[in-house]
Amino acid sequence: MTGRQPGQAPLFPPDPPGSRRIGRVRRGWDVTVRALRATGRLEPIDEAVIRLGRVVADQADAIEHDPEQSPFVRNALYKTMLTTIVTLRDQTRPDADTASLDDLLAALVHLEDAGPAE
Repeated sequence: MTGRQPGQAPLFPPDPPGSRRIGRVRRGWDVTVRALRATGRLEPIDEAVIRLGRVVADQADAIEHDPEQSPFVRNALYKTMLTTIVTLRDQTRPDADTASLDDLLAALVHLEDAGPAE
């Protein structure tokens, strides 16, 4: 299958002015954010990471098919997106703040008292 021939009309009409398509990366980010919100794992303090994720996702979608962008730039942007996702997921894990320092130290003492595993 080949691309459009010179002079051939496009298959679909162009997007109206002022509109934008939502790409795959942004769509995936939005799904992740909605799922975290639905489970009550997001707080107002997470908004900065959410907004950063939207910007990075939009940039990743914009350069996906741009032949002028180098693979290095694409990979750097994808790595930034992955880091943003991990940051948001890690700070919203339900088990992240459940154990206090005292609980962790007590668990270590308990392991030490139990002796070596046989």
